[in-house]
Amino acid sequence: MPLTLNEDSLIEKLVPDPSQVPGLKMRIGWLGKSSRRKYWRLYLTPELNSYLEFREEDIVHTLSMASDMNPLGGTTVFLKREAELLHTRTTSTQAQAEWLGGDIMRRHLRRTGISGLLAPGGGPVGIFPTVFVTTTIIIVVVITLVVCDGDGDGGDGGGPTFTLSPNTVCEGGGGPGSC
Repeated sequence: MPLTLNEDSLIEKLVPDPSQVPGLKMRIGWLGKSSRRKYWRLYLTPELNSYLEFREEDIVHTLSMASDMNPLGGTTVFLKREAELLHTRTTSTQAQAEWLGGDIMRRHLRRTGISGLLAPGGGPVGIFPTVFVTTTIIIVVVITLVVCDGDGDGGDGGGPTFTLSPNTVCEGGGGPGSC
């Protein structure tokens, strides 16, 4: 009896031509709309306080993770390798009422016309405002690795010298740029 093999449906969708395997990024989370046109978000936490944002055209394939064993669901997103991912984290911080009871708070509340919220001493009455801070992290790392032969003559004497800097440095050579 001959062995019958079937290609996985995911591979069938991601690699239609086996001679050209695409470069991909895979991320897992909860897929949602972005506030920007033709962009999507992938929320990375159930608290929805961290998400990736990317262009719709960079999505190669999505795979739902919803099942009886996974009631929260989620989505696996396959993106083009060169896709730019914008990572945003939102945190909530409770400010203490004592901090809000000073002169600055009193002046600003009076300007807004809601000074009735001030207690007789000038502090807020039962207010614990939540301050939302959104942080967008974009990290660009450029590393230049320069290998020199150590003595600057192109041979193998002296052993290699490595540097991670914009200038080329050689031990025993003529200084920066002499390799």
